Amino acid sequence: MTTITFFQPPPGPIKVQFQRIGSAFGRVADSFRAWQMEINRRRDVSSLAALDNRMLKDMGLTRGEIISIVYAEDKSERRKFHEAG
Repeated sequence: MTTITFFQPPPGPIKVQFQRIGSAFGRVADSFRAWQMEINRRRDVSSLAALDNRMLKDMGLTRGEIISIVYAEDKSERRKFHEAG
């Protein structure tokens, strides 16, 4: 049985520079997406807070649940106000 092993030289300086630039752009893009998501969440909290209690009750919410509902990543993280400790 013969095994052939190919030698792969380390990346050249130009390739390393492109990887660093790509990594930096990725971090900037991630930061921008996080900033954009935070702006959207603040807008949503403001919109819900502007509703009167009757309208919130029609949606099944209380004022104490607005932030929990808006900032929850998924439904399992949403907690009712009376369940919060």
